Amino acid sequence: MPLALDELRRQGRLSPGDTILLVGFGAGFALAAAVLRW
Repeated sequence: MPLALDELRRQGRLSPGDTILLVGFGAGFALAAAVLRW
């Protein structure tokens, strides 16, 4: 995920003040999510 965020930033598609939703899942019913202000 950090690589994807860096790629977006380098392409100019991620700007200060943007809201980002990060979602991850694992085996079984493991799930995590976070909303960030860049």
